Amino acid sequence: MLLGFSFYVQSQSAQNTYIENKLHRIDSLILLKQYDKANAIINNTKNTFKFNVDDEWIAEFDFRYGKILYESGQENEALEKFLTGFDKLNSKQKSKVYINYSNYLAKIFAKSKNFNKAFYYNNLALNAAIGSKDSLQIVKSYNRLGTFYFAKKDLDSAKFFFRKVIYFKDNPKTEKGVSQAFNNLGVIAQYEYNYPLAKYYAQEALNIKKRARDTLGITSLNINLANLYYNEKRYKMAIEKYLDAKNWIEKDSSLDAMAIKRIIFDNLSLSYDSLGDYKMAYNYLLNFRDINKEINENIINKNLAETEAKYNLAREEQRTEEERNNALRSKILFYGLSFITLTVFILILIFYKNYKLKQQNK
Repeated sequence: MLLGFSFYVQSQSAQNTYIENKLHRIDSLILLKQYDKANAIINNTKNTFKFNVDDEWIAEFDFRYGKILYESGQENEALEKFLTGFDKLNSKQKSKVYINYSNYLAKIFAKSKNFNKAFYYNNLALNAAIGSKDSLQIVKSYNRLGTFYFAKKDLDSAKFFFRKVIYFKDNPKTEKGVSQAFNNLGVIAQYEYNYPLAKYYAQEALNIKKRARDTLGITSLNINLANLYYNEKRYKMAIEKYLDAKNWIEKDSSLDAMAIKRIIFDNLSLSYDSLGDYKMAYNYLLNFRDINKEINENIINKNLAETEAKYNLAREEQRTEEERNNALRSKILFYGLSFITLTVFILILIFYKNYKLKQQNK
């Protein structure tokens, strides 16, 4: 009995690990906008295991399917999917998936400027996160509240919630959110023309990114600092910061890094132009033109690759479906032949019995 129970626990643990890995893979594909591949993994995994209707794994897969619908432009279908899935989670209000549903519903309603519902779902996520002592989700909820109030131009309330975030110690779980809060406070300070305070907050955000060794984050925040110097008409300091930003991603050829370099070249051209150094302004304008062309070519190549991948996936699904149909036809043929054989055998048996009866009656 104990041996059997131990085997069941190990089997269940292995299954959970397998599903969690699949969910991480699906999340990565959604980030890359490879929705067809993500959806294929969702369906395959759901068909591989026997889940109960109210199983949290089903909620996790449905949540990601909702994200695919929303991010691919099917917003009404996505909202219906999220609301239906959320209603099923009333008994699991401290679960991670409940918080994820609440967060995403808050995001959807905020985007449509329905702030009453956005606040409602965000507060549900915040209360659940506080109840489960999930610092990452608490930071996310406070940041989102600050963003909502900023969108409503209630700057004091926005600052109140962003300040709640910066009291958290930055660690691998919270550093992104804490850095974001510092940056957002800097944006508000800039909005209020308080450039010294804006630079202080931007520098604090930058320090966190440096501790985390986030090169793209460091680059973006250096650009923010450079923009502040540019707005103060301190063009030489702005150029220094733009060049510092460029150095952090000099060898990075990713599409994200190239997009940031494009911003840097454009701003460097403007800064040199403001100083009257038209030669340098022209050189960076040429750099801007060249990288812009390269980005556009990469986007075209990426779209072609995605289209090819979708075509290959469709062919693979068609091949799999054909194999299933062939297997089904083979089964039908086998059972059909078996039925015919059985029918013939029964008829022969009946004929034989009738023949024997006739022989006996003679």
